[in-house]
Amino acid sequence: MPAKIVVSLDAPHHVLLSDITLTSLLQYSAEEVVGRSIKFLMGPKTDSIKIHSAIKSASFSKSTTIHVVLYGRCGEPHNVVIDCSPFHGCSGVVQGCMLAIEKSKVITMRDALDDTASAKVLISSQQPYMVQMVNDQFYAMFGFTQMQVIGRSLRSIHGPRTDAALYHQMIHTACTGRASRGTLSVCSSACSEFIVDITVIPVVEAQNDSIANLVVLLDWPTTEASAICSASPQPLCSDTTEFTYRVYRSSPAQYPTSEAVSVAPFCACPAETEPFPSFPQHQHSESVPPVCPADAPQPPRCSTILRRRRPGEADADDVGPVRPVTVTLELLEGMADLTLVAAAAALRVSTTSLK
Repeated sequence: MPAKIVVSLDAPHHVLLSDITLTSLLQYSAEEVVGRSIKFLMGPKTDSIKIHSAIKSASFSKSTTIHVVLYGRCGEPHNVVIDCSPFHGCSGVVQGCMLAIEKSKVITMRDALDDTASAKVLISSQQPYMVQMVNDQFYAMFGFTQMQVIGRSLRSIHGPRTDAALYHQMIHTACTGRASRGTLSVCSSACSEFIVDITVIPVVEAQNDSIANLVVLLDWPTTEASAICSASPQPLCSDTTEFTYRVYRSSPAQYPTSEAVSVAPFCACPAETEPFPSFPQHQHSESVPPVCPADAPQPPRCSTILRRRRPGEADADDVGPVRPVTVTLELLEGMADLTLVAAAAALRVSTTSLK
């Protein structure tokens, strides 16, 4: 459970409220935190500009997620993920910024280079996420050579059924300090498609603990799950604090109870936080009544075109006013064999109006 504190929108961002969860995370009690500037949690490796920018965005009712380093009571650094969201008072006005702080799932470069049984790819955390290193298991799984992989993006293993949106969302989640996990359809060098379990883990630099690389682990899924994915893919997804799951299931009854997971619509935004326990409820914390979606607009059945008289034709006083032409779908179907110029001449309208 993340630790929650509320800070003021103006620098130096004094702590207005705090819960007891901060004690287990940074060893500070709520009494020691309230009234002090948030700067007492910062240190040499803390990116204070990133924190200030996230709090500034909350003043404009924009929620952001950042990865920074905060320091505990004994001066030890902690890689944390902070979800910054606007905090409304009783009047509904934004009075502060809610910081939901939790431990990050980052690893060091030494851990990223350790041997593993999974196919491993080390990519950059900056677009277009170039491949920097792969292991032998990756070559054996996909059949690529080193020259075909190093210095390129992982799009080389994407196939026709690869969910590119899910892949990029997993990359984006890992760049914020959270590990993400899912199931994707990939393609080998021989153009054969298969299902893999993919895990993306952020990697920090030793100098400033910033996320500079990502480790992508690829594993063979279970036979049963792979068969279900290949037969009839039904994308379902669930977003949790630690991982992002992507599973394909035709029926929940085919899986034992111990493997069941809660399935919810995927959302790229931070999860909605519960009302702060120490702050009184206000009118904006009530649930929003459901809104029925409007009916989809139907395509027009007809269009009206006003005829335009050409030079030399009789005036309106001689032959009457210019009457409009109603163009329907049935009329257009009957004139399907005519060219645009011929159809416009038959209707006595300009080609531009008929378009």
